[in-house]
Amino acid sequence: MVVMRHNNETSDVTRKYANAYAVHHSEMDLHEALGLYREILNMYPDTMEARNANSQIHSIVMLLVHTPSFWGEHDKSIPFEVENPGPTNGKRVSN
Repeated sequence: MVVMRHNNETSDVTRKYANAYAVHHSEMDLHEALGLYREILNMYPDTMEARNANSQIHSIVMLLVHTPSFWGEHDKSIPFEVENPGPTNGKRVSN
């Protein structure tokens, strides 16, 4: 994994992203990783780590959607929320 640096020092958001990435890829705790990535998105929305966290969330969601065996092995009542899913016709709405 590439560690992102801000002004030649590792920042708090970089450490948080590294931790989320480790939970996701080393510990394979997808539920915890989702929470950590969402925290980065909420706390540091305009950072490269937030963009990468968003990409990792997308990766997890796609994995879960395309892995039926996951749902057979886990509690199907796991809460999963989609924030701002967008309009049902797939077109963006401008304000």
